[in-house]
Amino acid sequence: MGMFDFLKVSVSDKKKPAATRRGDAPGSCIEFDGKSFPLASINSQGFVATGFDGSLVAKQTARITVRVADPYGNFTFPATVGITDVRDGRVAGAWSMLPADVDATIRKYVQLRKQKTGK
Repeated sequence: MGMFDFLKVSVSDKKKPAATRRGDAPGSCIEFDGKSFPLASINSQGFVATGFDGSLVAKQTARITVRVADPYGNFTFPATVGITDVRDGRVAGAWSMLPADVDATIRKYVQLRKQKTGK
C-alpha cells in the first residue's frame, strides 16, 4: 500500500450532493448560493422543494430566486423566505413579503394549473 492510497479510498467513497449547479436544473426550481432544487409546490403562502441537501435550517431567513417553467407558467422572481420545515430531503418556506404583481402571478399560475390538472 502506497503512502497516499488512503486518500483515494476516502475521496471516492463520498456521495455527490443532491443539488445541481446553477442553471442545470430543468423546469421549476428554487436557487440560492449557486444551488438549485426542484420545486414540488408553490402557492401564495410559500413553496416546497425536493432534493434538498440540508444547507438551510428551520426558522432561518434566506434570499432565494424562484424559477417556474412548465406548461402552466414561465416566470422568475427573487424572494425573501422564512424556512418553515426541513426534513426527508424537502424544504418548505413561507414568503416574507411579495410584491402585489408577483402575488397575482402566483395566484393566476395556481388557478390555471388547478383547472388543467385538477391538482
